[in-house]
Formats: sequence, C-alpha cells, structure tokens
Amino acid sequence: MIEDIVQKTERLQVPEQPTSHPILAFLDFAKPEEVKPKLLAAERNRVSFYIRNLSVYKSMGYSPLLPEEIQTVIEDPAEFQNRVDNAISQRIDSDYDSYAQVSKTYQKEWEELLKNNLWEVAEAIMGPLKFTVRTLVPTAWGMIGSNWGKAAYDDDEILKELFGDGIIFIRIDQGKSVEGESLKRKRFLIHEFIAHAMTDYLRADTPIDENVLKCSHQSDKEWLADEITAQVMHQMGYYERLVDVPRQSISNDAQQSTREAFYINPSANSEELELKYPGRIDQVIQEVVGNLKSTMVKSVQ
Repeated sequence: MIEDIVQKTERLQVPEQPTSHPILAFLDFAKPEEVKPKLLAAERNRVSFYIRNLSVYKSMGYSPLLPEEIQTVIEDPAEFQNRVDNAISQRIDSDYDSYAQVSKTYQKEWEELLKNNLWEVAEAIMGPLKFTVRTLVPTAWGMIGSNWGKAAYDDDEILKELFGDGIIFIRIDQGKSVEGESLKRKRFLIHEFIAHAMTDYLRADTPIDENVLKCSHQSDKEWLADEITAQVMHQMGYYERLVDVPRQSISNDAQQSTREAFYINPSANSEELELKYPGRIDQVIQEVVGNLKSTMVKSVQ
C-alpha cells in the first residue's frame, strides 16, 4: 500500500520560496487515502526507533511517548510490530483532524517566517545554507519535536521517496492553535529546521552528532541550536531582547569552550554579545568540535 503511494504524484504543500534555499514541505491532508499510509510509514519508523534505543534516551533524561499497547510484547518481534501498526493506525484514524490541523497551523507559521526575511537573517548568522528538502510530519509519539534525518531512516528508501532528506516531527498534542503560542511554534521551526537540520551534515561523526546514538555531548549540541535559534528570532524582530528567547534547561550544562566558539565575549551582558564568526557556522562548529575533542583526550589521560 505504501509502495503504491510512492508511485503517485506527491501531494506536498510547498510554500513559495526560492528553490536555491532549503525547502520545508507539508503534507496535503485533503487526500486522506494518500496521507494516511505516509503517516503510518513515518510513525512506524519513529516508534520502532525509540523502542530500540529507549535505554539511551532514558539515560539522557528523555521520556519518549510510546503506545501503551506495545509494552508487554517487546520481546516478541512479530506481535510487537503487529501491535505497533494497529496502535498507530487507530491513532491516525481517530485523530486525523488533529494531525491535519497541526500541519496547517505550522505551515502558516512557516509562511510568515519566509515573508519576514528568514533566509536573509539566517544566512547572515550562519552563512549559505545547504539545499535540502524535508517534510513536516505531525506525530502522536516520541519527543515533543525532532529533526529526523537519514540516520533514523534505517536506510529506508521508501521514507526517502516520501519525505525527502528527512522529517521534522512535531507532536500533535503540542500543535493546538492557541493565542500567544505563535512565537513558540516559530521558535520550534527555526530550532529544528534551521539550527538542527541545516547543520547536521557539519556535525556528522563528531561529539555533537545529530544522531543521539553517536552524540557524546548532547548539552553542547542543544546549546548551539538554542543560540542559533535565539539569534535568528531576535534579529528577525520577534524578541526585543536576546535574553528573552527561551532556551532548554539541558543547554545550561554546555561547556564554556562551546560558548566561546560562538561568541567573542560569552560572559558579557546578552545585549552586548558578539558573534565570533558571523556568517560562518561551519567555523563555529569546527572550533566547538576541536575544543570538545581536546577536553575528551585530557579527561582520559
């Protein structure tokens, strides 16, 4: 069934944007018979990945949301997959309108970001951004949101055909259109698509690899993503002061050397912070990685 969907013309909603820039696409929920198999494929991959690596996530303090129906049959692969598929299918059917509404809401936020010079601001901070096509997919499971790149695809060619270079997942219980939540949604899109997805190839096989199974310094990775997000949001005018942009608590544990790679004066007042390498996020990441590797060598000596 999923293979049949791949053969059909893709019904992705792609807001107008220069093709030289990265593309964030959206599913067309007006065609349930096409979208539901796509959601099933994405959700199946997501839930299975979290189950296989649950101990790793828990060791980092994360608690991915998973279907209750699978907890008693994890040791039985056949029954496990059957229950996973049933639980996912039932959730998609019962909450299809919620999936659709979340997608529509985030598409609107994305279009507003594009109209507000997102690429001009992001590239002034980071430099030219590598072209990629990713799809925003609402989900009922896992963490609140995530950049689901090829590392999590398990070399699944069907997923690549359906969603491009990766998926930006957002949980449907986080996407309700509530007045005052618009900034939160825009911040999520910038954090996952700009700060994470646009730099994951630069961080591959390093201590801040996007793949949580390869990442040894999660707090430094998230601090970097938080600061990129904060700079973009602040310079786009969404926050008057840089300090007002919310960050994740895990970012508090980032090493000082990581902060020093991003800012010339990381201890200064937030309004006096200066980027060390404006327009050169590759240089920032190179220095962060070098500092972390140096610290790791010293810790084992």
